Amino acid sequence: MIKKFIEKAAVKLNCPNCSKKIDYAFVCKMESFIGTRYAFFCECCQKLIGITNKNNSALLSPVRQNNNRYYN
Repeated sequence: MIKKFIEKAAVKLNCPNCSKKIDYAFVCKMESFIGTRYAFFCECCQKLIGITNKNNSALLSPVRQNNNRYYN
């Protein structure tokens, strides 16, 4: 059985899907028999940004390149 929890986390990056600057992302914590995973979703377009096994939005925070534009 998979348990899911959703919260909001502070990030600073450009969404790779909609190219908008975002300050927050939705984080879905998923617990299952293979361990805990965290899926990050854009607050604007609600598409997946990334999945990690650590609840650390800093993994997504290093300035990401999107069409040669940076968000600091």
